[in-house]
Amino acid sequence: MSGDTAMPKRGRSLHVLRVLRQRIADGTYPLETKLPSERTLAEEFKVSRVTVRKSLEGLKNDGMIMRRPGLGNIISASAPVAPPAPPNIGFVVQHLSNPYYSAFASALEAVLRARELNMILAGTGQNPEEELQCLQRMGERQVRGVLLCVPDHIHRPDAMRAFLKQRLPVVIIGGRQAGVALDSVDSDNRAGMTAAIDYLLDLGHTRIGFLSAIAFGRTDVRMQLTAEILRSKGLEPGHMVSVDTPDLAGGRLALDAMLEREDRPTAVLCTNDITAIGAIQRAFELGVSIPGEFSIVGYDDIPMASMATVPLTTVAVPLAELAELAFERLLARAEGYVGSPIHMTVEPSLVVRGSTAAPELA
Repeated sequence: MSGDTAMPKRGRSLHVLRVLRQRIADGTYPLETKLPSERTLAEEFKVSRVTVRKSLEGLKNDGMIMRRPGLGNIISASAPVAPPAPPNIGFVVQHLSNPYYSAFASALEAVLRARELNMILAGTGQNPEEELQCLQRMGERQVRGVLLCVPDHIHRPDAMRAFLKQRLPVVIIGGRQAGVALDSVDSDNRAGMTAAIDYLLDLGHTRIGFLSAIAFGRTDVRMQLTAEILRSKGLEPGHMVSVDTPDLAGGRLALDAMLEREDRPTAVLCTNDITAIGAIQRAFELGVSIPGEFSIVGYDDIPMASMATVPLTTVAVPLAELAELAFERLLARAEGYVGSPIHMTVEPSLVVRGSTAAPELA
């Protein structure tokens, strides 16, 4: 056994768990013998003893080791005591018609196809009761786990906690969720909004606004971050517009509200590409020049972004990487990882197109 095992940056305890499982299965650690100590394993894999402990917990859950007083961890089985894993992964979104979810589903499908797994897709229509019912139906359909797209919050944390007692792994696509112990993966929204703001400042914009078009009652994290970042750069975030229509119509309404202001910004950031494209459509109808009178920046880089009336400058989320990371977290939980909830992010990047330019001189 080599002491220089290569360790991945993510999922270290899962990696150790897989190696130990293989060693037990191939007889490197025979039945009824003692497993090396936590300290020995930590030194070999170059990880902490806490990481090793999490891996050992997975082996105990598999039934492959048992703790005997005075003896330590003894090999008790050569293979996990568990039924075959189902070949399906559940994917629950709010709106099946949302282009962002469609693009993510396509990226996830490629990840699953490479592993000969299937995707079962369901939409909640932003109905809080349907959110939980979708998960319950997924459990009945023998899925290995569920990826749940929740942009800001789970509607019923109490019901979710009760559901999780069924031990069906769930990973959130979105920010951390208050009230539930779940892994989550997301774009690094702060990095994305900072890149967009820095770009607009470099162009010469100092009056930067924000258009938010999301469902009523939700919190727009990107709008909050925009205000924080602008203040950190000595600018007043006074040009913020929010409407509760989460589609193209919302972008149109948000732009109308912005145009009613006497002191208009010269550039606006949008909570997502759909909002930005709706705003561009409305500007075209009103004869407002984009990027002449307004520069507009979206977020996500959905396929429609490059095909807008004016091709959209946007913060691109690497969906293939996000899908891979979400699946790996789900697989880790399905294979017995029992550590604390982990929130992981992927790094977005700015894609510059025709919807942004230097501000016109007054």
